[in-house]
Amino acid sequence: MAPSSRTQNEDTNIKNTRRDLASQQGSAEKLSPDEELARKIQREEDLRYQKLQTQQKSESDALKNGMLALKQRVQYLHKSTGNVYDAYIAGVHLDDGPDKPYYTIKYTKFQNKLDKDGLEKEELVGVEKQTDPDRLERVPWNEDAAWEILIK
Repeated sequence: MAPSSRTQNEDTNIKNTRRDLASQQGSAEKLSPDEELARKIQREEDLRYQKLQTQQKSESDALKNGMLALKQRVQYLHKSTGNVYDAYIAGVHLDDGPDKPYYTIKYTKFQNKLDKDGLEKEELVGVEKQTDPDRLERVPWNEDAAWEILIK
């Protein structure tokens, strides 16, 4: 008994699919080093773009709710010194309710320290602290600056 035309079509499709897959695998193995590098760079750029878009959307959504987003860039006012620091949101806390958020921020500042010879030297130190939103101010979106925070 001869096989039906449907079975022959299915067999042909399976053979074509296998041939196409083998061809794709073969072509992937035949990429030049430059082509491989170009594909790697493109994948990295696609991932960077995706993460930045997600961050920008998070910041936009937080703004609609009167809040700040995790990893959002802000300026922090240190009330006792009057200094303003570039910082970012490292934690969003809603312990006191959604209408009273407070934040953990991270920033760097210069601090005087004594070196091993007893001489005073200025050193860059990292600071992490909790603060209220009234000491924080949003800064305009900057893709490069946002990326630096996202990769930390």
